[in-house]
Amino acid sequence: MKIKKQVAVGLFSMASIFTLSQVAASADTKVTVKSGDTLYRIATKYHTTVSTLAKANHLKDINTIVTGSQLTVPSKTSLTSSSSTKAKKYTTGKTYTGVKKQTTSTYVSPSTKNKNQSSTKSVKKAAAKSTFTSSIKTAGTTANTTGVVGLAQQLTTQSIPYQWGGTTTKGFDCSGLVQYVYKQNGVSLPRTAEAQAEATTYESVSDAQPGDLLFWGSKGGVYHSAIYIGNNQYVNAPEPGKTVQTQTISPYFAPSFAGEVS
Repeated sequence: MKIKKQVAVGLFSMASIFTLSQVAASADTKVTVKSGDTLYRIATKYHTTVSTLAKANHLKDINTIVTGSQLTVPSKTSLTSSSSTKAKKYTTGKTYTGVKKQTTSTYVSPSTKNKNQSSTKSVKKAAAKSTFTSSIKTAGTTANTTGVVGLAQQLTTQSIPYQWGGTTTKGFDCSGLVQYVYKQNGVSLPRTAEAQAEATTYESVSDAQPGDLLFWGSKGGVYHSAIYIGNNQYVNAPEPGKTVQTQTISPYFAPSFAGEVS
């Protein structure tokens, strides 16, 4: 009886240890912010993403974290549980529906040929005008895109520091840089990252074209914006202590969605 009792107690102890280890493994981690820490550094250290930390701690500005404050680093179990609820798709700005081209063929009898000739000429003139207008718009868009990308890249060579609320070449924050670059190319954009998102046409990051904007966060909580320049790269004013620079999209700091500036 004593042996059976000892075995039972041993099994109970092992089960308790296993249960406790499961709880410990699934617990969130509390991190105290130290001087010089950034959200990106903390995310990299704990193998998570900046957006995950921002969402878990309800941060609207990823560039401002207070020394001595505590941040929660969600466990993988918490992330799996929260991701089971599908988030609503962020939609903003204008939406465009693709229309398939249609080709029609009509037989014209000799008796109606003369009547239809004038109509045909009108259609051709309208088509020619439409093509001309379209080509002007395309040329304008191409020129504007080239100007935006070119200026953004140029600013990365000038060692312009990050500055909270900065809107000039003396210092930029993320949305200040975006606003400045587009303003120099004749396009007026709002001041904040959230307002800039609302002023663009939503698209996925994979569909982004050079000159489009990239956003981090969700509707009502966009906390960072940047200018996409192609080849999986973007120009932005990242955080205090850094300058305007080109960065590559990475899993640790991936944009949530993109926006086309109309």
